[in-house]
Amino acid sequence: MADLARKLDIRVSGSKELLTRRIAAKLGGIPFAEPQPAKRASRAQLAGPLTSATAIPEGQRCSQVVRTWFTRSLSGNARSGHEVHRQTIRIQPIHPRMA
Repeated sequence: MADLARKLDIRVSGSKELLTRRIAAKLGGIPFAEPQPAKRASRAQLAGPLTSATAIPEGQRCSQVVRTWFTRSLSGNARSGHEVHRQTIRIQPIHPRMA
């Protein structure tokens, strides 16, 4: 199908179903409107400063703020002689209805 699409000068990216629809439209002489990519819902992300009591919301990306907090929390305990695997990190997801 991709070879046929190239010969017809049609985009070859996307699913087989999408490629089939493009080819059918081209062969049928019908204009084809490319589907719009689905927009990802943006959610509020945590901003610093974070503490051990900070609740991590559902959908939180591992942002620079979060990575920095984890690095500092874990490396701080390792330097003080405590074993990292004994560190307790409370990660409490926030239920959407409770946010």
